[in-house]
Amino acid sequence: MDEWIAWARGETIKGEMDYTPHLVALLIVVGSWLWYYFYYRSQSIDVRVRILQEILSTEEAYVEYLWKIFDLYVDPLTTLANENKLITPQKLKIIFPASLSTILATNETLLEKLRKRIKRPRHSTEIADVFLDMAPFLKCYTAFLNQFDESQQMYTQCIKDSKFKRFVNEKPSDARLDSLLIMPVQRIPRYVLLLKELLKHTEPTHRDFKDLKAAVEALESIGSHLNHSKKLMDNLNRVMEIERMLGIEHAHARRLIKEGELITDGKKHSCFLFNDAFIAARKRKVAFVTDWRFTIHLPIQQVMVFVNDSLTIQKSGTIGKNQISYSFQGTGLDQWEKEISSACDVAANSTLQLE
Repeated sequence: MDEWIAWARGETIKGEMDYTPHLVALLIVVGSWLWYYFYYRSQSIDVRVRILQEILSTEEAYVEYLWKIFDLYVDPLTTLANENKLITPQKLKIIFPASLSTILATNETLLEKLRKRIKRPRHSTEIADVFLDMAPFLKCYTAFLNQFDESQQMYTQCIKDSKFKRFVNEKPSDARLDSLLIMPVQRIPRYVLLLKELLKHTEPTHRDFKDLKAAVEALESIGSHLNHSKKLMDNLNRVMEIERMLGIEHAHARRLIKEGELITDGKKHSCFLFNDAFIAARKRKVAFVTDWRFTIHLPIQQVMVFVNDSLTIQKSGTIGKNQISYSFQGTGLDQWEKEISSACDVAANSTLQLE
């Protein structure tokens, strides 16, 4: 006992080795490990809850968009078709395949199940079995995607008619028919990405871990049968990767047109041209964390572009001292200008309101 009291006072017993530095070092190592474990575990818990919330919120938005297809287009066009106005019943069935009704019913059921599970999300919340149970019904997407190309061709044909175009353009800008119709094509890959992200933040001891792996495999199997739409799905996956990398909000019906590196102010920028935006951003590291600094983030409707010795991106409506413009150097500037101009024209035509 006397030896322990002496050690506690910092006294060294004659002939004995002083173990204090070793114990201090051990306490530092153990303390650091405990801090690391509990801090990163808490971070993982927070991320898992956020992903659960994202799964629910995106499903709610998706079902709402599906309803817009029927409320704004299918129902009124059916009435007009029956009166032999604007469109024939045959053309209507091609643009809006019967599988759309099945998809809506299926996703309403899925949404109801997710709401019950994720009403108050916690780290312990389990949802994998919901997707496993619904996986056989989600195969209804295959029928829609098999008819998607024909649907798009008929839509392109019908939109050439001024009356049909006026009918479509009278709808809200966030409910463009071409954007709404592509959403089912993007949905299965979206599920796969979200569940993979959830799996990454679910420890192997979690009760949902095993079923999550099975759910990802089941949905990937469904996606593998949709080969003819592989380019669209690959594009969607890349879009979602970029959105997560840059930390920008996901936009339904967003498609990537072109990406690459360009130089402005002597610094390399990663540039991304989407059908709804142009982004130029530069990667930087802050305290061991990779961050992105945006130089340009403009809606495509606000982009003006031209090429001289460099590629100039200008925000429309800004002139004189208030002018906002950036000059880029790099390879393929003419191609960039062509793609950006084309995206601007498409966006302008799709939002044009006919008199």
